Amino acid sequence: RQLRKVESELNPVDVMFLYKIIEWVGELADIAERVGSRLELMLAR
Repeated sequence: RQLRKVESELNPVDVMFLYKIIEWVGELADIAERVGSRLELMLAR
């Protein structure tokens, strides 16, 4: 929501870059979640 408010004030290239960063952070969070699940399984043994 906050990005949408600022979006009109930014250069279109900057907006696309921000969206790409948000996508990368989401992918990184997914990977971290999977690693955490695997660690949990390893520690449960």
